[in-house]
Amino acid sequence: MSDPKLLHVYWLDAKGGECFIVGNRAGLLVHRHAIQSAIEKGRTVGEQVTAADNEPYKVTVILEASPLTSEPWTRMALPYVAEGAVDVRENALWPSELWMMKERA
Repeated sequence: MSDPKLLHVYWLDAKGGECFIVGNRAGLLVHRHAIQSAIEKGRTVGEQVTAADNEPYKVTVILEASPLTSEPWTRMALPYVAEGAVDVRENALWPSELWMMKERA
């Protein structure tokens, strides 16, 4: 049996904070493959990984190549998750919505 693809992605907790990606070799290779494929193919790529509690989930890499002043970036929800820092703009664009928009295109 091969090693599980262990990967934990920890979001920013505040502006100027740090985010962390922690994984074993197999998990980091899967993440690298998703990033590399998204860049090379210009499309969204999802890969199956597992958290340390053996719960599987999908890590999705979305390539958004439009300029910073375009609608996707001006609406993109900010990634801070600390108390009171979650983006609550009514029109905020969350990654899952961006993914759905790209899948329909």
